[in-house]
Amino acid sequence: MMMELVGKESLEKIVRDSINRMKNHPQDLHQVVYRAYEYLCYAGQYQLSIPATLLHALDAEGRFYKLEEDPISKGLIFYKDRNASYSTLHPVFAQLAFNVCRRHPGSILMNLIEAIQVDQSSHRSFLHSILSCNVTVSQQKALVKDVLIQKSEKTFAVLDACTHDELWHS
Repeated sequence: MMMELVGKESLEKIVRDSINRMKNHPQDLHQVVYRAYEYLCYAGQYQLSIPATLLHALDAEGRFYKLEEDPISKGLIFYKDRNASYSTLHPVFAQLAFNVCRRHPGSILMNLIEAIQVDQSSHRSFLHSILSCNVTVSQQKALVKDVLIQKSEKTFAVLDACTHDELWHS
């Protein structure tokens, strides 16, 4: 619906301007928001939100804390209290933004897997969802296979931590 209202070219310009505003802002904090936004857009293109604890684990320096309060993130990053997660505005917007960010999907996936806290069911559930979307929606089976092989130790740790229901009913 958003694309019908503003047109694809206009939406791409809006997305590009928003990304450039974050990326080129003189304050370091805004570049932190940009970095977090890359992860959120990657997940957001599949209509997935990232558990707050997982997003926080992606930044060892703790700068991903309360991103939604940064003025530059207004209208771009949303915090959902009901499931303690972060998301983007809309999957179309997220996909366009992720394409503008130009990060390799494999790099994002590897970082996400590395940050997974195996004792957190929300992290395991998110990992299952993002991997499934990469295989079914994006047809990136080879990418997922390569990433899982490279991160096999963490992958096995996640599998070991999964409950019966998580393995069979996710």
